[in-house]
Amino acid sequence: MGSFAPYLWVIGPYSGGKTTLLRLMSALCRRAVRAADITPAAFYSLCEALRPTLLLDELELDSTARNRDLVRFFRSGSTQGQKVLRPGKAYDLFGPRAIVSRQEPPDAALASRTLAVAMRPSNRDLPPLDEASLSKIADQLQPRLLAFRLRNYNRVGSPELAANGLSPRMMDIARALAIPLLGDVELESGVIELLRPQDAHAKLKRGGDPEWVVATALYACSHRGANYWTVKEITGEVYNVLEGYGETYDLVPRKVGDILRSLGFRTEKLGNEGRGLRVTQDLRRSIHENAKALGLCRADILDPQTVMGGWGGARCDLCEEFGLMVDGRGNRLRSIPLSPPIRSGLFGKAR
Repeated sequence: MGSFAPYLWVIGPYSGGKTTLLRLMSALCRRAVRAADITPAAFYSLCEALRPTLLLDELELDSTARNRDLVRFFRSGSTQGQKVLRPGKAYDLFGPRAIVSRQEPPDAALASRTLAVAMRPSNRDLPPLDEASLSKIADQLQPRLLAFRLRNYNRVGSPELAANGLSPRMMDIARALAIPLLGDVELESGVIELLRPQDAHAKLKRGGDPEWVVATALYACSHRGANYWTVKEITGEVYNVLEGYGETYDLVPRKVGDILRSLGFRTEKLGNEGRGLRVTQDLRRSIHENAKALGLCRADILDPQTVMGGWGGARCDLCEEFGLMVDGRGNRLRSIPLSPPIRSGLFGKAR
């Protein structure tokens, strides 16, 4: 399974075949447990006793306390080694899950851990998938799947996928899906191409993540010449980013300052200008490192028409160093070279 377990989140309207898909998966998945509902307490016990492939049907995560708890548990269960502490015991919730719902998860952090598949109603006449059929499918395929796992146990490892422009979280999903491909480069490339549209959609949804928005604004500011940036100026850039994502919420300068500190950028008093950041080469480098870690690229701070034309704006040595001079698919953007100063006169003074 690896160290990361992506969740399959199946969405679509009623009568779209979602439940049928889940029933089929119960015949294919290892230690499958199919349920229509689950409580947090049952979730703890089940994961601890069985480590199942949990298949949840028609799960609608509203704002109730129980569902908020489930969201937290799902967040904890995608990464190996994380424990949930409860009185007298530490629970390991790590494991794969497939969840059927009418809509995508409302929580951005949970959504980043999922592979969303949309299903639509079909007029095709399909044979019924009754319990006898499911048992026959399980008897035929589960022994073969188990034999494949045992035969290739020593060959399985975390695949080294080539640089491809996916965000860090989507790269985790890609690596998890590529594990059973055993290094087949062509199949790995196919997985990456299938994930690109979801990665682009996930980036749009991250417009609702204030930390992501502030980091993007700071990355944009880092390409402007200045001795300092006030928090008020950075907030102005934040508004531009929010507008680009189509978001309507506001972030006031005080909140932006708090987020800057949470990202590791400590503001200081700038005389009568208020609080802000003094611009140094080390600061610019830290901003680019942070942008790389969050999966940002040069295309995230440019006009879409510029990116479609293959241009990335003025050359930035730090963008080149950190591999950020690319579009959302990882394609390299052409930079505009800085023109040298025109010199004239006896001493070659620039003008």
